[in-house]
Amino acid sequence: MLAIYMLNGGSYLPALAIFGVAAAFAVYKAAAYTRIDRQWLIVPLVMLTIFINSFFLEGAPRAAVHYGLVVLFCAPCVPFVWRSGICRRGGFELYSIYFVWALVTVTYSLAPEFSIVRLADAMLMFCAVSAIVYGVE
Repeated sequence: MLAIYMLNGGSYLPALAIFGVAAAFAVYKAAAYTRIDRQWLIVPLVMLTIFINSFFLEGAPRAAVHYGLVVLFCAPCVPFVWRSGICRRGGFELYSIYFVWALVTVTYSLAPEFSIVRLADAMLMFCAVSAIVYGVE
């Protein structure tokens, strides 16, 4: 019915509203499921990368969607990674040193707000990937 309405010259707003509600519900369910089963966390992370790099959003809305979804999916992994101690072993320890050095360089950055947000994004993604790798046998 909605498609026929739009083909006859109707507004696209109802379709966008329905799509937005359905997408928000799907993201909510995916976030809840990945908190339960971390091995599936890689799917939304890859989908997020594809979505952000190929979508029509530009500027502030793109940043809000990108960083909002990163926080939604990756932030629950931080306590798990901290408790597991994976960041103090092997190559993971070198990444931890790298992130500390990146934090030091933020102090003399020309755009410190941009640098700290990019650093937080990288650290959250690293924590998510570390949580996924931790479960690999």
